[in-house]
Amino acid sequence: MRRSLSRTRATYPSGLTLIEMLVTLLITAILAVMGFRVIERFAISQEGLTYQASLQRSLAMTWSQIEQDLETLSFLSPRQRSAQLTQSPQGYRVGPVTWGLDKEGALSRTSFSDSNPMVFMKQVTSVRFALLDGNDEREIGAYSAGEIERLSRQELGVAVEIQMAGDPFPTRKIFPLPAAVE
Repeated sequence: MRRSLSRTRATYPSGLTLIEMLVTLLITAILAVMGFRVIERFAISQEGLTYQASLQRSLAMTWSQIEQDLETLSFLSPRQRSAQLTQSPQGYRVGPVTWGLDKEGALSRTSFSDSNPMVFMKQVTSVRFALLDGNDEREIGAYSAGEIERLSRQELGVAVEIQMAGDPFPTRKIFPLPAAVE
C-alpha cells in the first residue's frame, strides 16, 4: 500500500515558471515607470513652487521699497514734489531715487547718492508709474511740473504696473500719496 501512495502523488516543480517570471518582471517594470513619473512630477512642481515663491518675495520687496520711496515725498512742499516726481529716459524719479529697467530687463532702483543700481526683479518687460487724481489716471511723464505742483495740494494715488515676461496681465498696486504740506 505504501508503494501505491507514492506513485499517485503528483510532483510539482519548485519555483516559478518562465511565464510567471515574465509577468512578474513586467509588473515590476510598470511600477518602476509609474514611480519615476511621480518623482519627476514632484520635482517639476517643486521647481515651479520655488520659482513662484521667489517671484512673490521679489514682488513684496519691490512694493515695500516703492512705498518707502513715496513716503519721502510726503514731507515735501508742492514745488519740491514737482521736481521729485518726474519721468526721464532712465526711468521714473521718485524722490531721491530712479526706478527703471536696465539693459537685461531687470527692474532696478538707482539712488542719487549711490550710482550702483539695486536690482529688484528680473524678466520685467515694462514698468509704469501713474498718478491717480480722482478718476483721472495718467503716466507721471504726461504731467508738467506745474500740474504736479497743483495736484500735490490734494491726496493722490500712485499706480505702479509691472509687466513680467510671459505674463498676460501686469501686476498693479496703488499707493496713497497724502497732500503736500505748504
